[in-house]
Amino acid sequence: MDFKIVDVFAHYGQVVFAVEHYNPDGSFWHLEHYTFQGREFFLHKRVTDAAGKFLLDDGTVAPERIVRPGPPEIREQYLPDGRAWRYHTAPQRPPESVLNIITAEHQKRRLTGWQQGNVNTLSSFRPARADQDGCAGLVAHFQGLKGRIV
Repeated sequence: MDFKIVDVFAHYGQVVFAVEHYNPDGSFWHLEHYTFQGREFFLHKRVTDAAGKFLLDDGTVAPERIVRPGPPEIREQYLPDGRAWRYHTAPQRPPESVLNIITAEHQKRRLTGWQQGNVNTLSSFRPARADQDGCAGLVAHFQGLKGRIV
C-alpha cells in the first residue's frame, strides 16, 4: 500500500482529499491534503459521436467548414447560430485523474527521499462564488474515493 484517501470534504470552496502516505514497509509516512477548486464541478467535456465528431444539443453532428483548402484540406466543426454544444453531465475531471496526481506525487517524493512530515495546504480565504457553488457537487462526485487504498 502506498497511500489511502481517508477523507474527501469541502473547505472554503475547495474539495479536499486527506491522504495518508505510507513507507514501503507499511508504516505511516505523512498526511497530505490535495485540493481542487469547486468551480471544476461546472467544467464538462463536449459529447462526441463514435467518429469523434462533436454533437449539438439536439444530438446531431455539428456542421463543418473548411479552414484551409487542401491538399490536405483542413476542416473544423462549428456551432451554428441559436444552437449549443452537448456536454457530458459528469464533471470533466474523472476520479482516476485524482488518483494519478496523488500517485505521481507519492512516487516523486519517495524518489527524492522527502522528509517533510505532514503537509497541510489548507488555509482560510475568501473563495470565488463559482468555487462555493460547485464545491458540494464536486465533493459528491469524488466521494467514492474516500477509503480508497492504492
